Amino acid sequence: MRRVVYWLSLVLIFTIPWEGAFHLPGLGTAATVMGLVVGACWLVTIVITGRTREPTTYLFGFAVFVAWAALTTFWSADPAESMGAVYLWLQTLLLVYILWDLYRTRAALRAGLQAYVLGAYTAVFGAVLNYLGSNAFYSNMDRYSLGDTNPDGYGFIVA
Repeated sequence: MRRVVYWLSLVLIFTIPWEGAFHLPGLGTAATVMGLVVGACWLVTIVITGRTREPTTYLFGFAVFVAWAALTTFWSADPAESMGAVYLWLQTLLLVYILWDLYRTRAALRAGLQAYVLGAYTAVFGAVLNYLGSNAFYSNMDRYSLGDTNPDGYGFIVA
């Protein structure tokens, strides 16, 4: 089962660079759906095997950061917006922990990095297609990205 979750996580990593390109009605983006599938399968694997990899100092530090971000909602000018950011940080923390648990060898890490690079190439190809089709994200600026994604977020993810 762990091997299946590993392969599903490679698909997830591949979809991350083109996060906003494909929206599935009622479900969200392809990366969101894959994240939910990987998370659910990973939890089933943990329940079946009863084991997981020990967290490291980095993961504890990241958890402290997320807790601090959650505390900032108490003095935020827009608590609802801040809670949305905390929710995203919690998702990121869970993804990091899942990847920490699944990617235990150098070969697995390389495969994960390669999946991300291939996904980034896909995203760049989509941006080039938008450029060739003159489909700018902003009509007053010639800025192109994949699908309907904001060019700033797109550039950040690909970089």
